[in-house]
Amino acid sequence: MKKILLSALLISLCAAIHLNAQTIKIHVSNYHNEPLMLVYMVGSDGLERKEIKIENNQGSVTVTLPLYTQMSIINRGEKNNIKAGQGIIPGESIMLFAEGKDITVNVDMDKWPVCTIKGGPLAADCMKLWSRTAPLKAQAFEMTGKSVAATNEAESKKYMAEREVLRGKISAMEEQFVPDNPHSYLSLHLLSGQRNTFEIEEFERRLNLLGVKLKALPEAVELAGFISTKKSTAIGCAAPAFEKMDKEGKVVKLSDYKGSYLLIDFWGTWCGPCRNSHPHLVELYRKYSPLGLRFLNVAQEGSVQSRQRWVDAIAQDKLEWTQILNDQGIDKCNMVSLFAVTAFPTKILISPNGKVVSRIVGEDADIDSILLGIFKNAVAKKAVLNGTIDCYMGTGNLLCVSESATGPVYDTIKVDPSGAFVFERDCPNPFMAKVYLEFLGRDRCVYEVYMVNGSTADIAITGARDKAGKMVTDIHFSGEYSAESEFVKNYSK
Repeated sequence: MKKILLSALLISLCAAIHLNAQTIKIHVSNYHNEPLMLVYMVGSDGLERKEIKIENNQGSVTVTLPLYTQMSIINRGEKNNIKAGQGIIPGESIMLFAEGKDITVNVDMDKWPVCTIKGGPLAADCMKLWSRTAPLKAQAFEMTGKSVAATNEAESKKYMAEREVLRGKISAMEEQFVPDNPHSYLSLHLLSGQRNTFEIEEFERRLNLLGVKLKALPEAVELAGFISTKKSTAIGCAAPAFEKMDKEGKVVKLSDYKGSYLLIDFWGTWCGPCRNSHPHLVELYRKYSPLGLRFLNVAQEGSVQSRQRWVDAIAQDKLEWTQILNDQGIDKCNMVSLFAVTAFPTKILISPNGKVVSRIVGEDADIDSILLGIFKNAVAKKAVLNGTIDCYMGTGNLLCVSESATGPVYDTIKVDPSGAFVFERDCPNPFMAKVYLEFLGRDRCVYEVYMVNGSTADIAITGARDKAGKMVTDIHFSGEYSAESEFVKNYSK
C-alpha cells in the first residue's frame, strides 16, 4: 500500500537556542565527481542546501543549527538517480542530526548509501541502525532501477515485489529500534514517521515507552495531540464539524450531509497515488451517487498559490462533485488536522448520523467491499411523488429516468387529462434515489428530483408562454419538501 507521509524533515521547535557551529566532514573513496549536498530545514523558511566540495577525496560543511535538526547528505550522481519517463527517481540520502558535535562520514561511492558515521551519541545511534538498513536500502534502490528498465510488465512486477520485501525488512528494523532504544531522539523521529503503521492504541503504547526527557519535547507533545485527535475521529466516533468554502465559493458544512453517507477523499495534486486512484473514485461516484452516497474531495497543496494547479487537476481527473482546497482558510478550519490525516490518499466514510464508519489510507480496494456491504444490505422503501402539471393539456408525456447502480431505468408516467399523476419508486434505506422527470410536450423540460426512502412529496409543475411563445416552466414542492430542502434540485433545459 503506497502512502505519502507528511513527516519529511522533522524540526525541533524547542531549539530556539542555536548550538555552537558543528562541522560535517565526509571522506569518500571511488569518487567519480558526483555532486554532494547537505540539505536541512531552516525554521519556516524552507530547505537550505549547501554544496559539499570534494578535494583529495574529502570535503566538509560547517553549520550552526538548532538541536535535533535533521540533515541529509544527498548524492546527485547519475548512479543514484533513476530516469523514469520525464522524471527522476532519487536514491537514498544519508540521514544525520544536529547535536553540537562534529560528525564524520566515510563512504564508498560505489556502495552508496552504505557508510560509517562518527560523532556524538545521536550519531552513534544513527550508525547503529544505518549499518543494518543501508545495505538493504541500496538493494531496494537497485530493484527499483531494474523494474524501470524491465522490458515487460511481468519482469517489472517481479523486481517491484523483491523491492517490497526489502522495504519490509527495513521497516521491521526501524520499528524494533524504538522499543530497544527508548531514550534516543532517533526513536522519537522514527515513531513520528510510523503514524500509519500501527493501530492508534499500539502507537500510543510506543510513545509511552519513550524516556521522560523525550516525551517533554515539542515533537512528542505533537504526537500526543495527534493520538488524541485520531482517537476522537476513530471508527464509531462522531465526525468533527467543519465549515469550508468549496471551489465555487459556496460554504460547505458537515451538517449539509446529514441523512446521507459521505465519502471524503483527502488528496493533493503532488501525490501520484492520489491521482492514480481518481479513475476508480470516479467509478464509485457513478455507481453509488445515484443511490445516495455523497462525495467530497479535500486537497492539501501547501499554499493557496497552488490553486490553479488544483483547479486544473480537478478538470483533468473529471471530479464532478464538491471540491475543497484545505489551504484556503486553513487558519480557521484545517480539515487535515481535524480528521488526523497523516498520509495521502486517505478516504473517510461518514454515516448518515455523522459517525465515522471507515478510514482507508493509501491505495486500497477495501472501500469497494465496504460500500458494497452497506448498499447490498439496504432495505428498500417506497418514495412517492404526487404531482400536477397545469400546462399539460393532454399533449405530452412525462418520462421518468431513474439512475441505479446498474444503469438508467426508464418509466413513462401516466398523466390524466387534468394533469395529475402519481409516481412510486423504491429507494434503498437509508439512501435517496435521483430521478429525472422529463415533460415531452411541445417544449422539452427536465427536472432533477431526489426521492427519499419512505417519504411522500407533492409537486406542481406550472408554466406559461413567454413573448417568443416558448413554454417557461417551474416546479414547486410541498408536503415533506420545501424550497430549501437539501434533497431537491430543479432546472430547465
